[in-house]
Amino acid sequence: EKPQQAEIIAVGPGGVVDGKEVKMEVKVGDKVIYSKYAGTDV
Repeated sequence: EKPQQAEIIAVGPGGVVDGKEVKMEVKVGDKVIYSKYAGTDV
């Protein structure tokens, strides 16, 4: 399958993984490529 492309329209603050703060590395307006079957449809 061809990868899909989308534009980021909203970004949360990040979260905590294994006790360490993780900040989002994407921002609104960035373009991303992902597998067709990755993630959840909304």
